[in-house]
Amino acid sequence: MNDSWRFPGEEILYHSYQDWILLILVLGLLFLIYSYYLKPLYFTRLFNSVFNQTATSKLIAEQNSLTTRISGSLNIVFYVNSALILFLIIQRFDFNVYFDNEPMQLLVLFIGIPLFFNLRIILYHFVGWVTKHVDLQFQYLSYWMILNKFFGLLLIPFLFLILYLPHEYQIWAIYGGLGVYSLLFLAKLFRGLQISIKNNISLFSIILYLCALEILPVGMLIKYLAS
Repeated sequence: MNDSWRFPGEEILYHSYQDWILLILVLGLLFLIYSYYLKPLYFTRLFNSVFNQTATSKLIAEQNSLTTRISGSLNIVFYVNSALILFLIIQRFDFNVYFDNEPMQLLVLFIGIPLFFNLRIILYHFVGWVTKHVDLQFQYLSYWMILNKFFGLLLIPFLFLILYLPHEYQIWAIYGGLGVYSLLFLAKLFRGLQISIKNNISLFSIILYLCALEILPVGMLIKYLAS
């Protein structure tokens, strides 16, 4: 059931799912604040790792029970926020999905997104084992996981904007979130090229890998959403 109210001359639609999504976001923020309180330096290093390969190596090397717990927590934030933004995109564009029930849609996303990313992790490890480049694959995979954590944090303001902006302006918040994802995706490809070139991997192998494991899945997702 939808109601509408007006704010500075614009129509803002109210949806029942806004309340429980807001609750999830607030709980997530409290969770992040607590994690930051435990080790603020981890978040600084996470930010630096996005842009600096040396900082990435230092962050990966810093393994203890606290950093492992915070890292796992940020992975959960990424999965939850990715599910939320996909859910809001489905609602905004009224995509035809198998489940009409909104909580069921979100539940499927909560289960499907971690499953999808963990299957890709297994695939990355398999490719590293087959090509006998396990160490290089680990470097690339670690950077990918760092980007996912960073993206999960960056999604928070976009989620609030999509949730409460007037209907006609929500599209810009969605484009902003997708734009951030695109930039991080390019950063991921660039780091992969850096690692490959530094270790004398053939150009053909690089192109084959990028097409099979990076570009193709994204292209298939875009084609599905467009259809």
